[in-house]
Amino acid sequence: MAHIIIHGGAGRIDKDREEAGNKIIEKILDEITEVMRDKNLTAIDIVEKAVNMMEDEEMFNAGYGSVLNYDGAAEMDASIMADDGSFGSVASIYSVKNPVSVARKVMEETDHLILNGKGAVDFARVMGFSEFTRLPEGRKKRWKELRKCLDKNETAQGELRYWKKLKHFSNDYYKDREKYGTVGAVCMDITGKIAAATSTGGIWLKLYGRVGDTPIMGAGTYASMYGGASATGHGEAIIKQFLTKRAVELMKDYPAPEALEKAVEEATEKGCSCGLIGVDKCGNAGYAFNTTSMWYGSRKI
Repeated sequence: MAHIIIHGGAGRIDKDREEAGNKIIEKILDEITEVMRDKNLTAIDIVEKAVNMMEDEEMFNAGYGSVLNYDGAAEMDASIMADDGSFGSVASIYSVKNPVSVARKVMEETDHLILNGKGAVDFARVMGFSEFTRLPEGRKKRWKELRKCLDKNETAQGELRYWKKLKHFSNDYYKDREKYGTVGAVCMDITGKIAAATSTGGIWLKLYGRVGDTPIMGAGTYASMYGGASATGHGEAIIKQFLTKRAVELMKDYPAPEALEKAVEEATEKGCSCGLIGVDKCGNAGYAFNTTSMWYGSRKI
């Protein structure tokens, strides 16, 4: 039996967007179900494909739909991991369409675990990934709105609620310069192998060069012989919890649904806003979140 579960991010999602996002999730799962029937494809192939499909959607905060940093640019993080410990990630990468595929190349073609910034972009070009810089108009519009909110010090809620120090930083260092969400997939293939992948544009108005949980092994993505997990939420808090590693460790003793609930409960006690999906070694899939909403769905064959 093969089983996949995917998520499109967690947070405050209004009803219309939640319904629209869920329809896209279901469409992707329908297509991935057919992909999973190909006995030549591994769990790594399947999670990469699923995340690619979400990176191509404007609805989700990854790839083409990534939110913009303080300077109005899309800087992205992504990672992929197999249950044998193989891992690759990119951090603060830009000008590529599918960061998770670059992360896979890091895993397979280098002796490194993480490449970041210009180094990651240069590596992507060497690997044959073409330049992609198109931004959705909706993202550019929202960036302008949030910059105005920051200038007015309206940061108590919404996408700016984590940036308590950013207004002061902006005043001191940016005088002359003009939501979190993430996507992820975890899969057990028909041979019992497990893999997980995660991709994100980060959080609105993050500082240039900020690295969140997604490219860090055990924070945003983790897989082992016990299971796999992908996280979404407030990256800085997720890193402190090493949330996905904790969730997978719990799968030693609990099925995925229960393990993920316990991991999120522990994170909630520490003030971490987050969501998790995962699959355990027995093929059980589960999810848990402490935010208002999370896009997710699963299929098994």
